[in-house]
Amino acid sequence: MKRDKSRKRGSLKASVLLGILPLVLLALIALSLMGYNTARKTIINSIESEMTLVLNNAIENIQTSLGKSAMVADTMARTVEIKGRDMTQDEYGELLTSFVGTNDEIFGSGIWFEPYAFNENTQYFSPYCMRENGTPVYIENYSLGEGQLYIDQDWYTSAKSTSSPVVWSAPYYDSYAKVSMVTASAPFYDAAGHLMGVATTDINLTHMQEIVNSIRIRNTGRVFLVDANGTYIADEDSEKLLKASITADKNASLSKLGTEILSKRSGKGTYNQDGET
Repeated sequence: MKRDKSRKRGSLKASVLLGILPLVLLALIALSLMGYNTARKTIINSIESEMTLVLNNAIENIQTSLGKSAMVADTMARTVEIKGRDMTQDEYGELLTSFVGTNDEIFGSGIWFEPYAFNENTQYFSPYCMRENGTPVYIENYSLGEGQLYIDQDWYTSAKSTSSPVVWSAPYYDSYAKVSMVTASAPFYDAAGHLMGVATTDINLTHMQEIVNSIRIRNTGRVFLVDANGTYIADEDSEKLLKASITADKNASLSKLGTEILSKRSGKGTYNQDGET
């Protein structure tokens, strides 16, 4: 009799344990998932906060650089409006050398007159100052190469048709200077409001590329810079610069994300690479 009772109590305990154990395991799994999700959200929020801070700093640095260049172009344009025709070619050299020499982020600066606008005997007058090995070098009449006229270049024609004080060009490669650059162009006018020409400042894109390439987001973060058309300005893959567009990337999911990026001022998105999101 006692043995039967002991067996019953033992089987009862086993039944209770078997009934409780799955519940305990489910509770542990649920707690683990909650802990994982909480930790995951914490990590994601931390990374997003870090990305926002780092990118805002980079944006501020780039905008400061662009702002200085635009201000120099505008200042030169207003200077030429006041006393442009009274200045000698040597004085133009002094003006440009001074502006380039005191602004380290500016690669070059020029003043480009409309045909015969400088004087009736000079069809094209294009004084320009650029850096060579860090030193400002003045060129009395800058040539773009055989058969190329500055009045036909996008950075010149866009300034002729603008109502803004300064306009920016798309990034491009200057074959004479052998530098990838972006140009700020400011039109200047005579007293009657007729266009006399365009003042420009050029930023070597290497400076922007260094800012972007110096950004680090944890161990695997990737940062790149594209223009309004999606063309790569800065990226870890130097072969893409000024040649490839994010919207035509071989990675279809990155190409799709690129299209989304260009359609928004800010936001979040994902793409897949090597089997990971």
